This record gives sequence, C-alpha cells and structure tokens, in this order.
Amino acid sequence: MLSQTVAVALDGVARRCRLTAAYGGAVTIEPSDSAPGSGGRGAVAGAGTNGSAAGGTPVALTHLDSAGRACMVDVGEKPLSERFARARATLRASTATCAALADGGLPKGDAIAVARLAGIQAAKRTAEIVPLAHPLPLAHVDVAIAPKPELGRVSIEATARAHARTGVELEALVACTSAALALYDMVKAVEPGAAISDACVIEKRGGRSGIWRQEPALVTTTECAPAHLPRAGAQAAASVGTCALLVVSSRAASGARPDRAEPHLRALARAAGLSVARFAVLPDDPPALAAFMRECADREGVAVVLTSGGTGLTADDRTPEATLAVADREVPGIAELVRAHSFARTPLAALSRAVAAVRGRTLIVNLPGNPNALVELREPLAPVLRHAAELLSA
Repeated sequence: MLSQTVAVALDGVARRCRLTAAYGGAVTIEPSDSAPGSGGRGAVAGAGTNGSAAGGTPVALTHLDSAGRACMVDVGEKPLSERFARARATLRASTATCAALADGGLPKGDAIAVARLAGIQAAKRTAEIVPLAHPLPLAHVDVAIAPKPELGRVSIEATARAHARTGVELEALVACTSAALALYDMVKAVEPGAAISDACVIEKRGGRSGIWRQEPALVTTTECAPAHLPRAGAQAAASVGTCALLVVSSRAASGARPDRAEPHLRALARAAGLSVARFAVLPDDPPALAAFMRECADREGVAVVLTSGGTGLTADDRTPEATLAVADREVPGIAELVRAHSFARTPLAALSRAVAAVRGRTLIVNLPGNPNALVELREPLAPVLRHAAELLSA
C-alpha cells in the first residue's frame, strides 16, 4: 500500500510540483513533450541556490531517459565514498496531545519508542518503498523525536550513513516520515486531525557534491530550527586561519588553457574553516614554487598552503620536490589519506608523488590537479586541515 502511495506521489510530481512555503528558491517541474535538458519534460526551472541551476536555467532530472520515461540511474561507475544525510519532519497536534505523547500517556503506550523503531526499520527497506531507489548497505540509522507541547508540535529528525556509490537522502527521509506516520497512528485515537508537515532533507555529505546544507530560509521559526543550522542572527563559525592556494600548471600560467582547479580549492578551504589570503597560478618551475611556499609561510604566516597539480611522473611534475626543499618535516599521513581516498576512484592514484609537510607553523599539502579529484577529497580532507591548522597555531 505504501509503495502504491509513493508511486502515485511520483506521478503527481512528474506532472507538476511546486515547492514554496518559506523557501526562497521555489522549484517548479512542468510537463512537456520536449526532451530532458531542453526545458521540457524533466526540466527544473528556478531552482535557486540549493544545488540546481540559478536564474531559471533548466536542469534535466536524472531519473528520466531521453524519451521521458522513468528509469533507474546507473551508479556502477561512481566511486564508493562515505555518505551521510539528515532529514526532518514535524507532527502538529494540540498541546494536550503532544504532552500525552511526551509522558507516554497515550492509549497505545510509548509512542516515541514505537516511532523510532518504525523509522529505523523503514529506512532499511527504502528500495522496496521508492521504486527507483538503489538498495544500500546502511551502516547506521537513527531517529530522534522531541515533543514540544508548548509549540503544539513534535520534531522528528533522522540520520542515515553508508559507504556507497549514491547518497542516503531517501533513507533519511523515509526514516523520519515513517516515524511521523507511526506517531500519527499512536495519536489518532485522541486527535485524528493531527498533521504531518515540513518533511525535507536538511543536510547531506559525500560524493562529488561534498557537503550540502539546507538554506536557513526554509526554517520558518527559530524554535524549530535544527541544532546544526544557524539560527537567525547567529554568527558563522570562527575561521581557524588563512591559507594560500597555488595551481601548478605551465599551460594555465601561460593562458593556453583555463584553470579549473581554483573554485574547488576555495571550496576545500571554506570547508576547512580557512580564509584565502593569496592565490596564484605558476608554471612547473621548482625554484618559483619553492619561493612562493617560503614567502607564504615565513612572510605572510598562512596556516595552510594548498597546491594543485605537478605531482605525477612527467619530467615537469616537480611540486613534491619544491615542497620538500622548503620543508622542516614531512606529514606522510596526509599524503597517504589523499592517495587512499583516490584509489576508490582510480588505480592510477598509485602514480601520485604528492607529499605534505610543515614549514614553521605552516602546513603545505600537495593535491591532484584533476578538479573531480579535488571535489572527492573535500569531505575527508577538510577536517584534517582544520585540526592541523589548530595544532600548528597552538
């Protein structure tokens, strides 16, 4: 029955879906006879800042083929990575009902315990409920339920984690909505008008998109804002220091080709809590590279220098030599982490000669020149860079 309900819902979404509420970038999916990617069937317009194209640029939906038919996405070529998602939902009911739920005073007993187990069990069967979802080897699922009688609502938050080729957003959503359904089942005898609302993903990590969090504009009141999201007027987390970014490429430095690494280096720096103090694109010239690293460490006192490119086997790949020339001591674990994580994507990672080292109070890390590799490394490397900067500044 639940699978049929989901199928009907998906059909409704395919015809017309408009997400509004307090979200600043409404999504509209319109039916059409044109192919995906052309603004017709399967195109999302006006998706705003939450991972879709801005300014109304159409984006093709991944679960539709060239004929507009529903299909399962092939993720076989995607690398395995750690995946995490957090979702939430709300059960709205009277103050008395919420209080009875919190106290375990409902006719059916401990509603919260039943709902938690219902959510966890449902998450493990997501692929049976959502027709085109992939079966995933879940490592962990948890459901937290917080009654708030004074607000007339019950907040439900679910998290899911897996080492997989695709994300666990659906598993987190199925967990929290199933928990909400179980809560409704427990309270319907005393309040059949209780309502379930505000089901959404609020955070995801892993894969090429890295770390994503729902825009705070979706939160309609500060009282129901999840703890990990900033409340109105909250200040951003303090930076752990500054960094310098260096792209090593003779062709990019000469203007023969555009540099594609910079935005991904900046994204990694932001994820690590580092503000960019300096950026440069230099040719494969060891003395020039060493001079840049030395100046950033000794004169500018940056916490971290991130380099991209020049770590392979060709005669021009000399970034590791330049790094070791200015290093006081190596940090081999970071280079091992970079290579080990890249192995999940390609065995060619074995050809990397990248190193990481410390000069004074500055950490210098060599990274690949491939933009996709930089995206994949953001999640595992960002917390390491942040902690290293904190240790070196202590």
